[in-house]
Amino acid sequence: MRRSTSSSRWVFMPKPFEEPIALVANGLYHTERVEREFATYSAEHPIRMMQVASPKPGYTALKFVPSVDLPIQIRIAAKDAIHNFRSALDIMAGELLTLNNGNPKNVYFPIADNKDNLPNRISDKNFDRASSEAVELLNLIEPYRGGNDLLRALHDLDVSNKHRFVVATAEGAEIERLIVGDNIMRQMHVSGNRIDVMVPIGTRLKMNKPPEPVLVFAANQPLAHKPVLEA
Repeated sequence: MRRSTSSSRWVFMPKPFEEPIALVANGLYHTERVEREFATYSAEHPIRMMQVASPKPGYTALKFVPSVDLPIQIRIAAKDAIHNFRSALDIMAGELLTLNNGNPKNVYFPIADNKDNLPNRISDKNFDRASSEAVELLNLIEPYRGGNDLLRALHDLDVSNKHRFVVATAEGAEIERLIVGDNIMRQMHVSGNRIDVMVPIGTRLKMNKPPEPVLVFAANQPLAHKPVLEA
């Protein structure tokens, strides 16, 4: 903020990239909220081991499924984090134009389907009005499939979740130790969306502690079945 030279009014002058930095910070806040609330959910031990019919005669199949739905607050926080991170890129793109004495109107951060399509996206999103240094840096970032795949996934998640609500789900589990008869299976990851273990009917089963749920992106969207917090 500074005082106008022509009057006694104060004029708000934001620092360069202040808003995108704030959006990233807000995205991190929502990410930490996801982590906290998922820890609370996990403490309830919501994953249960079920024995279901097996396609193999004489065997039973084990599935690990949640007995309690994932709280909606976790999905909302994940969605908010994604939108904040993606919006920060568009706001940054506009500020790059301002710093280059250009018009930031209708300027967006370009993310392409592939490398060959990036020049067209740079033009379509008016990012070509930025400085040559900014365009060069953008090319180094590789914001397209086959380049920076996580950045492309961030864009796709933000777009898809404007039209539907499901972002994350508790799917699968981490099992520290599962005793199957006389055998001990350690450090298992089970997906939850398929049969992972088949055992002879009547086999003794025991776990040293309840399975830990895994928070992943929901099916039929970018990063499907990938861990949310790692991404």
